[in-house]
Formats: sequence, structure tokens, C-alpha cells
Amino acid sequence: MRAFVLLFVLTFVLLGVVIWLSDFWHSDQSIARAQSEVKLGEKIYRDNCAACHGEKGDGKGPEAQRLKTQPRDFTRGIYKFHSTPSGSLPLDDDILKPISSGVRGTSMLAQLHLSSQERRSVIQYLKTFSPRFKNEKPAKAVSFSPKPHESKELIKVGETLYKDAGCLSCHGADGKGDNPSAEGLKDSWVFRFNPLI
Repeated sequence: MRAFVLLFVLTFVLLGVVIWLSDFWHSDQSIARAQSEVKLGEKIYRDNCAACHGEKGDGKGPEAQRLKTQPRDFTRGIYKFHSTPSGSLPLDDDILKPISSGVRGTSMLAQLHLSSQERRSVIQYLKTFSPRFKNEKPAKAVSFSPKPHESKELIKVGETLYKDAGCLSCHGADGKGDNPSAEGLKDSWVFRFNPLI
């Protein structure tokens, strides 16, 4: 009986060690995969992005001064396009969207010559520029109710809300962003912008 109990305890301990080693091995593999992805992202970034966004991700690449819309500075962890609440970090898919689709009205072109894996690797590298990604997690994406069916009544309600909320003062009656109070507006990076809809 004593031998049976000893054998049972040894088996239990051995099983625990095997599970621990397996977790350790998988953890090591995950870290190695993540490091490999960041390394690939760094190479792609240097070849495709650094000319505008800079080697340090600060938006001060050698081509930056030639551009009408200044390239984004990634070091603060602030992204213009995100589905998360204001002030939160973006989700990876939020960062992927402008890389894949470009940004209308700017020099940021769709990077479709890069594979999906390469674009996702660039995202992992971009996140190394800001300590926020080490210290914070993005909030959940904001959910929106489905778009209502268009009707004259809803358009009238929208027009009233647009006026009452003061949207006219910057966006203008026609949504062209050309009202006098739109002059001098600056974004989070202190760049001038037009409040277009």
C-alpha cells in the first residue's frame, strides 16, 4: 500500500513538472514568435515607412517637410483613427485600416504591396515606439446601433441636432469645414486641420 501511495505521489509530481515544462516551452515559443514578428515589422517599417514617419517613429522622416499633411508621430501612442473610446489606445485592426486603405487627402497610400502578415508585423513594431502599449490595454471598441432607415423626419431631427450642438460654427451649413471659426483648429499633434465631415 505504501509503495502504491509513493508511486501515486511521484506520478503526480512528475506530471506537474511535465505540465510546467510544457507551459514554459510554449511561453518561450510565444515570446520568440513575437520577437520575430517585431523584427520583421522593423525591417518593413524602415523600408516603407521611415522616410515619412522617421526612424524613431516621431513623424520627422526626411520626406516629412515636403508633405502638406504631416506624418503621424507614433511615440505618444495617440492614433487619429480608432474604434475605441477617446483617449484609449487603438486596437490592432484600427491601426491596420489606414495601413491597408491609406488616408484620403494625405500622402499616406494604401500599402497593398505588403502581405497581411507584413502589415500586422508593422503594427507590432509601431507599438514599440510608445510605452503606452506596454503599460495599457486598449478598451473595447465602441458599439453603434445599426444605421436607421433614411426618412425626411430623421433628416429634420439630424438638422436640428447639427445646429443645436454648434456643428455649424466649424463644419458650416454645407459641411465644407469653411466657417471662420474653423480657422486655426489644431489636432492632438498641433497640426492645422479642416473639420470636414
